[in-house]
Amino acid sequence: MKSGIKKKSTGLLEKKRTLIGILLLLPSLASLLLFKYYPMLLGIFISFFDLDIVNMPGEFVGFDNYLRAFTDVNFWNSLWHNTKYFIYLLLMNFWVPFTTAILINEIGKGKTFFRLAYFIPGCAPAIAMNILWKYFWQPDYGLANYLMGFFGVEPQLWLNDPKLVYFCMHFPGLIINGGMNLVIYLAALQNIPQELYEASVIDGAGIIKRIKNVTFPQIASTIHIMFILAMIGAMNAMENI
Repeated sequence: MKSGIKKKSTGLLEKKRTLIGILLLLPSLASLLLFKYYPMLLGIFISFFDLDIVNMPGEFVGFDNYLRAFTDVNFWNSLWHNTKYFIYLLLMNFWVPFTTAILINEIGKGKTFFRLAYFIPGCAPAIAMNILWKYFWQPDYGLANYLMGFFGVEPQLWLNDPKLVYFCMHFPGLIINGGMNLVIYLAALQNIPQELYEASVIDGAGIIKRIKNVTFPQIASTIHIMFILAMIGAMNAMENI
């Protein structure tokens, strides 16, 4: 009899906890539906219309907008620029913070100092930092050409040069985004059991083999997530451009 009452009370307690959990999630769920899924579904809906702001949503045209997009040269050029932007992002803002995190993780002392030094610039507002970097790359009076002059390099157009503009857009990311990415990688590296490294050292593995056989397999999930986030960020890039 007592066991039946106990099971019943336990079941009621679990239901109560579930109900409380659902109630706590409702504000987040409502905002997610309102500000994420509703605009996305609305965008899909109006894509089948010849949009008329006065008489929304306009004339129904079916897949004509999609057919026009996929046959438009400007669309494919835009897609290529996004892909190129993503390639530069991988080279400059993806692997560099990861490599830096490995180097910081290898040092015995000073990890906290380096972690803060890289992380603090990442807390600055992206728009403000981009405005500052715009003046840095200014071809007439910018700091970039001034510094390059010490090495005897002629002044460059930087943002006005199609060959350099991608580099210029991603270089600030080493400071703005690189610090945040470095902290994430460093946190993942510090969660790797030290016993694995000690065993690899006993087996005679050098730093390259330790990174290949211990580090990469242990933080593969973090690298995958960061890769996906980098791809999303490249396809949604706006403030840098």
